[in-house]
Amino acid sequence: MRKTRERIKLSFYWPNVSKDVENYCRTCEKCQLKSPERQSDKIPITPVVRAPYPFHTVNVDLVGEIVPPSGRRHKYCLCLIDQNSRWPEVVPLKNLSAKTTCDALLEIFMRTGIPEIICTDQGTNFTSQLTKEFEDRLGVSPRFSTPSYPASNGLVEKWNRVFKQMLHHVIRSDPTDWDKHIPYLLFAYREVPNCTTGISPFRLMYGREARGPLSVLKSSWSGEIPLPLNLSNSAVDYLQELKINLERAADLASLTTAKKQNSYAHYFNRGKRMREFKKGELVYLLIPDSTNKLYARWTGPGEIIDRINPHSYKVKLPDGNVRHIHANKIRQFRTRAQTVGVIFEDDVEFGEIHPTPVKTSISNYNIEVDVSHLEEHKQLELLEHLHNHAPLFSGKLQVANVGEHKIRLIPGTERKKPYIYKIPESLKLEVDNQIAELESLGLIEPSEAEIAYPIVCVAKKDGSMRLCVDFRLLNAVTKPFDYPMENITELINQIEHANVITCLDVLKGYWEIPLEEESRDFTSFKTHRAQYRWKVMTFGLRNAAASFQKVMNSALSEYREFCKAYLDDIAIFSCDWDTHLKHLDVVLSKLTELKFTVNVKKCVFAKTQLKYLGHIIGAGRHEPDPEKLRAIEIIERPRTKSALKSALGLFNYYRNYIKNYAEIAKPLTDLTKKIVPESIPWTDVEELSFQELKNLLCEAPTLYTPDPKKSYVIQCDASSYGVGACLSQRDDKGNLYPISFASQKFNKVQQNWATIEREAYAVVWSIKKFENYVFGANIEIITDHNPLTFLQKSAPQSAKLQRWALALQRYNIHISHCPGAQLKNADGLSRLVCD
Repeated sequence: MRKTRERIKLSFYWPNVSKDVENYCRTCEKCQLKSPERQSDKIPITPVVRAPYPFHTVNVDLVGEIVPPSGRRHKYCLCLIDQNSRWPEVVPLKNLSAKTTCDALLEIFMRTGIPEIICTDQGTNFTSQLTKEFEDRLGVSPRFSTPSYPASNGLVEKWNRVFKQMLHHVIRSDPTDWDKHIPYLLFAYREVPNCTTGISPFRLMYGREARGPLSVLKSSWSGEIPLPLNLSNSAVDYLQELKINLERAADLASLTTAKKQNSYAHYFNRGKRMREFKKGELVYLLIPDSTNKLYARWTGPGEIIDRINPHSYKVKLPDGNVRHIHANKIRQFRTRAQTVGVIFEDDVEFGEIHPTPVKTSISNYNIEVDVSHLEEHKQLELLEHLHNHAPLFSGKLQVANVGEHKIRLIPGTERKKPYIYKIPESLKLEVDNQIAELESLGLIEPSEAEIAYPIVCVAKKDGSMRLCVDFRLLNAVTKPFDYPMENITELINQIEHANVITCLDVLKGYWEIPLEEESRDFTSFKTHRAQYRWKVMTFGLRNAAASFQKVMNSALSEYREFCKAYLDDIAIFSCDWDTHLKHLDVVLSKLTELKFTVNVKKCVFAKTQLKYLGHIIGAGRHEPDPEKLRAIEIIERPRTKSALKSALGLFNYYRNYIKNYAEIAKPLTDLTKKIVPESIPWTDVEELSFQELKNLLCEAPTLYTPDPKKSYVIQCDASSYGVGACLSQRDDKGNLYPISFASQKFNKVQQNWATIEREAYAVVWSIKKFENYVFGANIEIITDHNPLTFLQKSAPQSAKLQRWALALQRYNIHISHCPGAQLKNADGLSRLVCD
């Protein structure tokens, strides 16, 4: 990628050249099928649960063909190992038929007993009908490993390696009788302590150590002569001692096995991450398609057609074959996008999509609004006022009499010619119809500009199609216009205290803002037939939102005491009905004068409470929009980091309603760090945090509008992980009503602070957080930490506390102590502060 990028930059440059080159190289099919195998291709492992007793679960595999064969024509070996004791068994075989395999297994079972589970690979002798019938008659459950992935039957594979190493030396010295040496090899292995259990298989099976060659040598040198057991101990004593030895060995083996397995899994899983593939996803297999190393490449690409278990899938290859493959042998295949100008409405990779709205047909002067919530005389008064401004609701688009939108390029930059996408034949007629509609409305005109941008067809979920102009290259060189947007929280607090509220929606507001003549050529775009340019400010342009907000603020500046606009949503709010009619009349007159058009279908008139910017506001209180809460209630748990960030963005919008939000969301926010892979790990901790946030949002309390004339009460607390606070005021009866919640997560340094420092920081932080409300007012701080009451009365010894004590002098505060239980339960405000 680096060399390709440097080579291209010698002759060419365009915006995002590095990203485009990287994506082009990643999507090269030939390079993907020859790329080296990486550690990141492997998924983490978990320790296998050890069988409860010997020969409960056994792992079986075959070794061979062995060359040279023995004098008795043995070419293969059936290897079996017990999961509990690691006791190995080996039976030499002459062939690999199912009958021979079953005979060998039966020979072993006559000595060890019949196991409950047999783990094997998917060899034909293990999956044949004879073997299935054999296992059914014995009451054995088969377990098959994933094909082409020996590690899924790793216990017996490790034993195979050890056995082959031992057998190598025997074959070299006695090639014809190697089968006769197998019992001696097994005896040598069984008396040696296993690296996982820490105890020899012989001791776990018989409760004592084997008397092997070294023990015999020791007895011979020391002159020891072991006495028969029946001369010193009775049969009962012998069995009791045997039982104790077996139990002790089993306990020691369990402890050692768990420790060794966890240690192995810990080191193996470093740098590994969980990977999941969806049905229909394109992948390729990390399995060579040839034995010739120079010619070979990976197999594929194929398609995921089914998920067999959590870590293996069925993959359909281009030749039609279906293979069962472990996730460690699968890698995502990156496809190269075709240059066809069609995208989907929810295509996040394309970026933010601004499709061109369609024309709406509203009959002139036929105003239909919902006024059923009003009394009869109020309905008549409201409708009379609306009919006085009937042209405003005609539905006819016209250019407003306001300032023009200007496009200014960043000094020193040069515009690049974009690539023009091809339009599919089936969509060309629809494109022509929408272009003709825009031209008839007077929004576009023919253009002869040197640089024109492509159009993209946006496929809606309902099957319809909308046009979108790809202005990304223009936006990249456009000088930003940082016009201040209204703070949503402050906007809601200003509106919600009113008793009568009306919300107006400007019809396709961007199209009503004229575009400067010198800037029109910048917006030129090409279709399959002609080239056009915009005469008005269109959707998708950088600075369009800021420019529209500036126009609305300027138009309504003289009415800011009772009228606020957030983009195309205009809120008119009043304390009583008569005043509201006057306010509504002057605002409608101003919009008519400026030649704006209002979409009557989206307007709400004269309500005590209404939906505004995702909230229900009015009558001195606000709460989340129930429709948004229903969407939150059914949201599924995110599987990627980008999906998690989207979910947290939605939760953060309503965080003022949740007590201790930062601490509850900590497991989720930790997953957004750079060290976490895109396919996020999800455990019970994250699931609990996710569900708790959803439940708290769906049960969010109603918050109230602050009264600047009253004093404020801040209840704050700190835990080991963060701080939380609630801003509230008292009513005439002395009851507290909440205004806003706030919380923040501690960083690593703050988590190491002393308790009094964390509690003091909660006071300082909460006042700073709510400063726009409480500055200049009387503030009562309620905390459950008694030493903080002396923060203003004495000089703290800590330099940090001294600085904070001085910082609090600018506020008129009174700190009072309330025990933790009372603080949580007082007036039902347990939901307001940190636990």
